[in-house]
Amino acid sequence: MTNHLPGYHQLWGGAETACYRLAQGLSSLGLDITVITKNPNKKIEESFKTISIDDQWCKGLLLKAANRLIQFDYCNPILGRKVQGALKRLDPQLVHLQKFDNFSVAIIPRIKKMGLPIVASIYDYILFCPNGLLLKEDGTSCRLFQSIQCRKCFNLVFKSYPSYRSLLQRVILKDYPHLIDHFIVLSENSSEILESYGINKKKISIIPLPLYEAIDNSQGIQEGLIVFAGWLSYNKGLHILLKAMPEVLKSTNRAHLWVLDIGGVKSYADQIKEFISKNGLNSKVKFLGRLPIAEVRRVLKKANIVAIPEQWENVSPLILAEAASLGRPVVASRIGGISEFIKRKEFLAAPGDPGDFAKKIIWILENQAEAFKLAEEMRQKAVRVFDPQTTLKAIVNLYGELIKH
Repeated sequence: MTNHLPGYHQLWGGAETACYRLAQGLSSLGLDITVITKNPNKKIEESFKTISIDDQWCKGLLLKAANRLIQFDYCNPILGRKVQGALKRLDPQLVHLQKFDNFSVAIIPRIKKMGLPIVASIYDYILFCPNGLLLKEDGTSCRLFQSIQCRKCFNLVFKSYPSYRSLLQRVILKDYPHLIDHFIVLSENSSEILESYGINKKKISIIPLPLYEAIDNSQGIQEGLIVFAGWLSYNKGLHILLKAMPEVLKSTNRAHLWVLDIGGVKSYADQIKEFISKNGLNSKVKFLGRLPIAEVRRVLKKANIVAIPEQWENVSPLILAEAASLGRPVVASRIGGISEFIKRKEFLAAPGDPGDFAKKIIWILENQAEAFKLAEEMRQKAVRVFDPQTTLKAIVNLYGELIKH
């Protein structure tokens, strides 16, 4: 189950791409896979089946008034019933939750009442944290989880009364994640975060994302090209990368940045554009917008450097796996699950430090041969870690164990 799917919806990111690829991979092994998702913008033919849920539930005046008072974002009983109805028609053996927050936690107890085992893949922390990032207002890491102290993240003022109700829902229903039978995470860091929430370690498996495309480290690199891919939001850290660019350009005028933006927060995007204009970076920064998956890989093949300036404890960004599989040097934040995969200090920078990002980017541009030698080592590691045969087998075995019980 996932909110969106690439090719079906206009809005999707790394988590949705991971779900899409997982469904493809499991289908190729002969499993009967059906993906429950929101109403698609268009339908395409795939190896797996899909069922769409109409999430436009708040149509009547009474429902709108109720949602204004209670705010059903975190726990929506109406969508819970719709999903339960779809599952009764499907009669599955197991439910695997992916990026499902649009359907709300109301689906969890309903699935349990049907006697179905539940697996949840963790790509962010929206199930455990109001902002999904485990970040405080000052940008530091947070471990308050679903606490009344989370009120600061809800901007608790009179005009935000529904947010106060949503906060209470999170506090009251904070045990819902414990109803999930098993969690799949992408890093040891993510496993430790779930354990600190109270999830039993025996219910957590670390299984990397499978990469199905042929590993390709062919050249055709565009000299000085830095590529950033992700949401335009604080946690993805584009502002850190842009603040590093003036220092990089002092060292080499060859450097230029392509931004594969997939949407984001308007106020943040406006700040980004203002910074670019004020610092004379317009000729050095190009926004490519949202591209199809195949086109993203074509852009990554041209990259001299892939920048991953995450500002939160990202479980393990998909763009890192893509860049590694192509043998491209990266400069990534030393945070979350990233440093579990990247071991070379030359490719890691302090998360909130533009100077450190600039230093690492300049080193790569001035030491191409050594940088690509390190990137080739990382590519070989990617072949092992993201091997689809290994990862899919681990998931199928997990399914089998849960179904038996």
